[in-house]
Amino acid sequence: MSIRKLFWVYISAMLSVAASAQQLLPKVEGWRVHASFVTNNCLQEVNNKIVVGNNSTLFTVDKATNEMEIVSRVNGLSDVKAQYLAYHSPSQTIVVGYDNLNIDLIQNGMVYNIPDMLNKVIIGEKTLNNITIDGNKAYLACSFGIVVVDIVQKRIIDSYVNLGANGSNLPVSDVALYNGKIYASSPDGIYAASLSSFNLSDFNFWSQLKSSSFSSHMEVFRNRLYAVIDSTIQTYDGNTWSPFNGLGMDQTNAMRVTNNQLVITLQNQIVIEQASGSVRTVNQRFANDCIVSKEGDLFFLVPEQYLLRMDAQTQIIDYLAPAGPYATTATRMVYSDGILWTAAGQINGFGVTGGWGPKYNNNKFYRFQDNTWYSYKGNPSPYIENWRDFVDVAVHPVSKHAFFGSFGFGILEMSGEQVVAFYDSTNSSLRSPIGGLKVVNVAGLAFDEAANLWVSNSDAPNPLSVRSKDGAWKSFSFPSDVNSDGRMGFITLDDVGNKWIFSTRANGIYVYNSGTTVLDERDDQVKRMTKQAGAGLLPSEAVFCITKDKQGEMWVGTDNGLCIFGSAENIFKTGGSYDARQIVIKSGSGFANFLGSTAVYCIRVDAANRKWIGTSNGVWLVSPDGYTVVKNFTTSNSPLLSNSIIEIGINDATGEVFFVTEKGMISYMGTATEGGDTHGDVLVYPNPVKPDYNGLIAIRGLVNNAFVKITDIKGQLVYETRANGGTATWDGNTFSGKRAATGVYLIYSSNDDGTDTNVAKLLFIN
Repeated sequence: MSIRKLFWVYISAMLSVAASAQQLLPKVEGWRVHASFVTNNCLQEVNNKIVVGNNSTLFTVDKATNEMEIVSRVNGLSDVKAQYLAYHSPSQTIVVGYDNLNIDLIQNGMVYNIPDMLNKVIIGEKTLNNITIDGNKAYLACSFGIVVVDIVQKRIIDSYVNLGANGSNLPVSDVALYNGKIYASSPDGIYAASLSSFNLSDFNFWSQLKSSSFSSHMEVFRNRLYAVIDSTIQTYDGNTWSPFNGLGMDQTNAMRVTNNQLVITLQNQIVIEQASGSVRTVNQRFANDCIVSKEGDLFFLVPEQYLLRMDAQTQIIDYLAPAGPYATTATRMVYSDGILWTAAGQINGFGVTGGWGPKYNNNKFYRFQDNTWYSYKGNPSPYIENWRDFVDVAVHPVSKHAFFGSFGFGILEMSGEQVVAFYDSTNSSLRSPIGGLKVVNVAGLAFDEAANLWVSNSDAPNPLSVRSKDGAWKSFSFPSDVNSDGRMGFITLDDVGNKWIFSTRANGIYVYNSGTTVLDERDDQVKRMTKQAGAGLLPSEAVFCITKDKQGEMWVGTDNGLCIFGSAENIFKTGGSYDARQIVIKSGSGFANFLGSTAVYCIRVDAANRKWIGTSNGVWLVSPDGYTVVKNFTTSNSPLLSNSIIEIGINDATGEVFFVTEKGMISYMGTATEGGDTHGDVLVYPNPVKPDYNGLIAIRGLVNNAFVKITDIKGQLVYETRANGGTATWDGNTFSGKRAATGVYLIYSSNDDGTDTNVAKLLFIN
């Protein structure tokens, strides 16, 4: 069992239709989760708060004030995707059960992790179906049986597995304890055993009490056992089963006892039985779970409707959730002019050789601006409402309009909240697949320096199109000798006018040069990059990403590692050498390719030309040349929500780096920002530095790659460094490694030739 201190981070957040509330900016090298709180998995009343779990975090709502707090891996939790919550009132302990059977116990500001079942190898499924608390024990209903946790001792004390006929596996949906017996519901019915049995791990001590084709939720209330059996809810008094109130014809999503009331959440209504036996119904459809608070308010979860609170007196419903993007999915993030634009779609087939396909993702797109998320899910435009699978975004270099590509519908041009224009087969050169459905698969978008928009139109007869800066459209075919399959992915432009488009069917990279005149294809050239020497020397032809760095080099991620093209200008020169190279590092007594055969899904370049590399096994930050590892983040050494990094976005103004994972989005406050040709408004923070502060001190607004020297008030040098773009950092220690003394410090910065300088002051308290 491991123990972590839990820091409750206050976030004030009330939702409007289009925007989520502002989050607190993390400190330098700090983390924050950008979770979606639209759809949640579980809820529990804990004293004066409601605790809610979703796929990325927990959050709490104060019942009196509606103040909210977020709890995540950043501030103490050991995992993500809380599936069930339970509360042990005597010890004031919250039991958090994750979908992978990891367990956290939260007590008095501490998180006690019990990873035994997470780490245990089990044949077949290993999932959590419910949690029941009785006495000091938590009974976990699992896909393979029952796990018993002693909440006071904070450890697993028993497990009952293979309880089916002849010791076969028996998935357990729920557990109840009633009249000296333990009951387990399963797909085969209700099983029971005496709690005084010698060995509850032995299937011989269990017997089938009630057969059925499916049994799920159970609760003990009014001295009876309530259970979902087949299509009905039935009660058991120890001898006889009886139907309850004619309920159960609709799907039963949850059943629980809260504040001496039995709450049954059905697909089309919520049924509440009082201790007196009287029953009332609430007309609420599609709720997944519901509780009645001590004050009589109803809190319930409805997919895509946040946490709902129905006031006991007025019946008015409030929608409650902290700040965050609308959804956890995203394929592309682009920063421009203070806005991080995000295409929130998904790709079916990303990372495989079968080519991309629609996933019918309806999360639209969103933007992060002024530290606030804005969702376009509720935008009234019929184009946004009816379109889906938005997989890429590009920003016009002049108008700053955002262009979103849909894998199925075409392109939407957005100005703020307004749809400016749409482009599909009716008004552009974009076309549907040959002989296929009437869809327009836009897979990639990129603007060149002249503001021409280049589009990869996957599966179309002419798979590359351009919209000129004057609004004229033209499509281009690929000659047969390049062996194009028409399955085009994202598009990236280099510094010599080439368009790099990777095949989504493991066919390498297509490099297209449009010559001197964009709309005239007579001088156009195209080549296909492969694994062959002299033709690209890719480590694999299954390419996932292509990124241009600040020196014009093209960094390519594949399913078999990383490579770099350093001579894009040679691609179409007769006899020119342009094969990719790999980063070879010393490994033990020999040498190996950096990242080896690890799949590289995304690469982003920060303001200091360092590379953030997202892989199937975490994130790497490397020096501009790639030979020095600056940072490496995985779930084992950081709050990352998952090791599978789908996309990375960077806010160049603040240095915040956003990681999109399969389990949600999280960001890290990096140390590189865009620097100017001259100093801007130089900001030093925190300032003053207080004795209890142990993070980095940031100096922002510097001239690009400035020299920075820090002296005490007497002029004695205590530290010097080089800025990453427009930001330099100091850890508060002198050259000797000792903490700096209390006093005022001067921060001198200059460009390379000393023609642009600045002096800032910092009060440091030790």
